[in-house]
Amino acid sequence: MINDRAGGKVTASILNVGGTNPYKLVIKSTSTGANNAITLSSIGTGTALTDLGLNTVANHLQTATDASFVYNGVTINRSSNTVSDLVSGLSLTLNKEQTDATTNTTVAITQDWTNITTNLKSLVSGYNDLMTKLKSATTYDTTAKTAGTFQGVSQVNSLSSAIRKEVLSVDSKGRGLSDYGLSMDSKGVLSFNSATFDAKVAANPADIKDYFQGSTTYSSTSYNGSAVAAGALSIGSSAFSINGKAITLTTGASSTTADNLAAIKTAINNAGLSGITASIGTNNNIVLKGTAGADIVIKGDTTALASLGLAANNVYSSPTIKDGIFSTFNSIMNGYVNTTDGTLTQYNTSLTTLKTALTTSRATAVSRLDTKYNAMATKFAAYDSMISKLNNEFSSLSTIIKQSMTSKS
Repeated sequence: MINDRAGGKVTASILNVGGTNPYKLVIKSTSTGANNAITLSSIGTGTALTDLGLNTVANHLQTATDASFVYNGVTINRSSNTVSDLVSGLSLTLNKEQTDATTNTTVAITQDWTNITTNLKSLVSGYNDLMTKLKSATTYDTTAKTAGTFQGVSQVNSLSSAIRKEVLSVDSKGRGLSDYGLSMDSKGVLSFNSATFDAKVAANPADIKDYFQGSTTYSSTSYNGSAVAAGALSIGSSAFSINGKAITLTTGASSTTADNLAAIKTAINNAGLSGITASIGTNNNIVLKGTAGADIVIKGDTTALASLGLAANNVYSSPTIKDGIFSTFNSIMNGYVNTTDGTLTQYNTSLTTLKTALTTSRATAVSRLDTKYNAMATKFAAYDSMISKLNNEFSSLSTIIKQSMTSKS
């Protein structure tokens, strides 16, 4: 009944512990963590908890708690002993409780390149196999006087050219596959030297990632305000914000322009804006600068912003994407084989269309030939009948002539 009504959040089972009363009812939550604690109670004045031994403290085997640990000085709590959202790409499993609070555990994290090495070997094997098949399908054998299935087909020829060109290419930094252990011999066969690749990994793993995977960099941002006047400034929390951070400041009536500029600069820099700093420009104005990837979004009351020499504005950092060699290969292949408008997909469609047209044309031609054959057969039958009749008449005439010649003689 418990299993039927608990909705999968709690499970009940029977445990045989032996002895005089061997069977025990065990109830546990299916998920871990403090939020999944089980609360038991009897309805009204019932004695179900007592009857089942569920209110006996000794029978409470384990209390629902969160896993708690300190990571780089910060206390972390999770509902599970498996933590996969602490560091990107990393999964930690907490195996046992630490009883000594003064003892630290140092975890060394290194990049596993084994899978990449395996994939590079697979890339080399796939490349060589593909190029061998493309060569066989597109060349003409002068000795055997035979042509490949796709000999002279530009769509297929261009594929091998595009792939070979990319394998031999260098990027804007002068890097090529040969720098990472992939080289091509005079016969066009690609090979992989794992020692060269491993040396590159050891020397500069970031370069490996940049070359093969690519990178995205962001531009810095800046905003130049207009001139700030002297006099009192009173900016409340709802009047001015940058990137959602409210900025407040107050200056007196006797404040000079320099005083106001200094106060605005200090208020902005003390607001805790990530990647944004304020400085004083050469035109008695405030200059905002953002590091790469930091947007500048200014909001607030128009009058209040004007007193600061500012205006509502959005200055966004723009990304620059550099494709890695894998992305480039993927784009090349996708351009040929994607199911919508790939070059080979369109070629396949054209062949299918041509086949349909030729099949239809052949059926039409056969039908016409059959019709013509039937007409000719009818005519031949009529001609044969006429010839047979003429032959009979000629035979009769010949007989009459012969008889006439015989009687005269």
